Amino acid sequence: LRELGVTEFGIFGHSAGGGSATMTEGTFGLGRCAIAGARLYEGSDPLYIVASRGDGVIPLERVTQAVPKGVAIASDPSDVTWSSQKRGALLLEGPVGGEEYAPNHISFLDEEANAALVKVLSPLLPLARFLKLPVLDFDVYVDRKDSAATAKAIRPSIVDFFVAQKRQK
Repeated sequence: LRELGVTEFGIFGHSAGGGSATMTEGTFGLGRCAIAGARLYEGSDPLYIVASRGDGVIPLERVTQAVPKGVAIASDPSDVTWSSQKRGALLLEGPVGGEEYAPNHISFLDEEANAALVKVLSPLLPLARFLKLPVLDFDVYVDRKDSAATAKAIRPSIVDFFVAQKRQK
C-alpha cells in the first residue's frame, strides 16, 4: 500500500483478532479497534474497544480489564462520540438494535458469513451440544440471528472512530 501513497493505517480485529489489533507492533495512526476480545494496550495510538455482556466466549469482565485507565466508556452506541477524544470503549450491558438480548460473540460478524457458517455447522450443533463442546456462541446465534441488527447499531461507531482519527490529524 505504501507504493500507492498510503501513509496511515488502522487495524481492527474480532475475538483473538481483537487481541492482535491491540498487540500488533507498529504505529497505527488511524487507530486500533478490538471487537469482542482485546488485550491491554499501553501505546499511544487511538483505541476503540467494543464488547458485550452477551458474549459467551470472551466475558465482558475480561475485556473490561483491557480498557486502559482514563478511557471514556459508554454502554450505548449512540453515546459514543469522537469529536476530540482518541480513545473509547463501548461495553454493552444489554440489547442493541431492537433485539431482545445483548450481542453474543458471533453477533459482531457479517450476516452473510454467519449464514454460511451456520449452514455448515448446524448439522453438527446437536452433537456438539451433547458432547458439551465449545461452539463459540454459534449455538446461541442460530436461535437469534442478530448480526444485521448488531451491525446496524455498532458499525457506525466503528467507522466514525477511524474517520475521526483521520480528521483529527
